[in-house]
Amino acid sequence: MIDFISFCDYTGTFAFAISGIRLASAKQFDWFGAYVIGVVTAVGGGTIRDILLNATPFWMEQASYLIISALALLFVIIFRKYVISLNNTFFIFDAIGLGLFGVVGIEKALAFGFPMWVAIVMGTITGAFGG
Repeated sequence: MIDFISFCDYTGTFAFAISGIRLASAKQFDWFGAYVIGVVTAVGGGTIRDILLNATPFWMEQASYLIISALALLFVIIFRKYVISLNNTFFIFDAIGLGLFGVVGIEKALAFGFPMWVAIVMGTITGAFGG
């Protein structure tokens, strides 16, 4: 069974990957370029967080984040006309990812034994520094 933090992490990864892929495809990137932008958007903030916490970046230990980003690419390919045509879709997926990654960043910093003020900063970095 998946725990709440993992659910937030995977859902946030999917949402941020869609956000990045949607923007890249709207700018006429090819699908591989859009995938790369989606991955960077999805894991960038968490990577910076993990480096600051002196931990191995999470996506280097678990390939599921790259797979989730690939599923987001397939989602955008299948629903391309619908997703790209909605201008507010970009902001919806950004808002979902930001909220969920804030929770994940705070939880990870607290798990590493840092005080609450550091956890809040890490939550902000996790949510805002990816895209």
